[in-house]
Amino acid sequence: MRRDVLYPILVGQILFWSLFPLMSGLTENLHPASYVIINLGIVLSAFIVWAFLWRIRYAIHPLWFHILFLAYSVLMIFLLIVRSGTNGFRSANWVPFETIQLYLFNELPFFIRFYNLAANVGLFIPFGIYLMYVSKRWRTRVTIPAATIAAVELTQYLTIRGSLDIDDFILNLAGVGMGFLLAPLLKERFVRRT
Repeated sequence: MRRDVLYPILVGQILFWSLFPLMSGLTENLHPASYVIINLGIVLSAFIVWAFLWRIRYAIHPLWFHILFLAYSVLMIFLLIVRSGTNGFRSANWVPFETIQLYLFNELPFFIRFYNLAANVGLFIPFGIYLMYVSKRWRTRVTIPAATIAAVELTQYLTIRGSLDIDDFILNLAGVGMGFLLAPLLKERFVRRT
């Protein structure tokens, strides 16, 4: 593996394990906690690699760009549907901003509230970035994520592997929108090889 990629991965892992005692407190009210820790480790390592490569203006080959996005999509399917497990009952929230208000103004620990809100936004930013590169039509850029997020929410509801929540839909779309905004900046920094 190239040194310019290996170095930030090692830095990310060192940072992750040094913050592990802090993150273990985050998992007290989350189920299953092991998945949260794994997700935080992957996201932290990916962020460190991204920040390092962004700084050196690393050129990404288009094939790797698509492969990484496919791998990320598979990870997201696992995170959102497969790993959830059944909670034994179906629940749905159709009232916009009800869950968001619950996390903003509830007595839950800050890390729990922050994780639930930030994850619903942050994990969908890569989808907005990817769509800005692969599609030139705004209708496609908006329709595909909206339909995909709706399908995930419906699947969670039907398989009893999560709840159907309009606020998750809103937060996920906000993440895609943030990806749209970040994509031009990334295009300037990551010069993709043709």
